[in-house]
Order: sequence, then structure tokens, then C-alpha cells
Amino acid sequence: MENLTWEKYIEDCGKSVFINNGVRAKKNFEELYRNNYVVWKGAFMDVQKKVDPFTSSVDHYHLYVKMVPTDASGEYPDITFRFSHRFYKDNHDRFDALKSGDIISFKGQFSHIGDEFSFHFLDLLEFDKTEEHLAIDQIPVYEPKELKAIGSLRKEKEKEKEKN
Repeated sequence: MENLTWEKYIEDCGKSVFINNGVRAKKNFEELYRNNYVVWKGAFMDVQKKVDPFTSSVDHYHLYVKMVPTDASGEYPDITFRFSHRFYKDNHDRFDALKSGDIISFKGQFSHIGDEFSFHFLDLLEFDKTEEHLAIDQIPVYEPKELKAIGSLRKEKEKEKEKN
């Protein structure tokens, strides 16, 4: 989906949408996003291997990304990318070169919607490190449009009070 932005996605399927109307968020995800591809940028947080509890071998990996603006609380990622052990082996030097806050561009395919307690899941298809960097704790928090409108009204009322 070429014209899909992160902000549009969180307006349709983000944390506040899920909290206010989980059925609507899930419906939006199923109709608009599941199995679709996006190319976005976000701040790298970490890569972790996931071990199969039955075989004790590495089953797959997760790449954690914080988006700008973030829809996740504190030090939690917005997106978790899942990818194979083979993909990691083929790209381990590139993964090892990443530092927390490095901005990466990526191509991913939506697989699962997140909610107020979990991340959005995508399958990682491609990624590249950019020259940009942003401290994770400095990433602005997403403010839903309805809250922005309320904030604007408050500012206007405060200006009116100052005039009087």
C-alpha cells in the first residue's frame, strides 16, 4: 500500500482505537492491512532470537522498532518484525552494526494487529540503515486527532482569557 502512512495506520488500528472499539480496530486491520506490504522508517531498538521450547533451537528472530510518532508507552516498541534464522544469518553483520535509535527503512508485510498490551506484528522482508539517529526517549508520542482538536480549542480559550 503505497499511500499508507504510519499515522494513518494508528488512526485505523492504533492503541486508542483498539481501547475505544476493539471490534472496529480488528475489522479495519482485516479489511485494510492484513497481508499488505508497507515501506516505512522507524527507530531500531533491538534484535532478539526466539528459541523453540521443544527443541531448544533458534526458531526465528524478532526486530523491535519504535515508530515516529510512537503509539507505544515508554520503552516499548510499536512494531515487532518476525524473520527467519536464515534471514538473520544472511544479514547478521548489518544487524550487528545497528545501535538503539538508528533509523532504519524497512519493507514488511502485516500479519497481526497489536492492542493496548501487545505490538503490531509484521514479517520483515527488507531493511536498510539510514544515516539518521534519534534517541528512543526523545521520540514524540502520537496524539489522536480528536485530542489535537481539544488541545487547539484549549489554546484558543487561553488566548482569549489573556486578552481579557
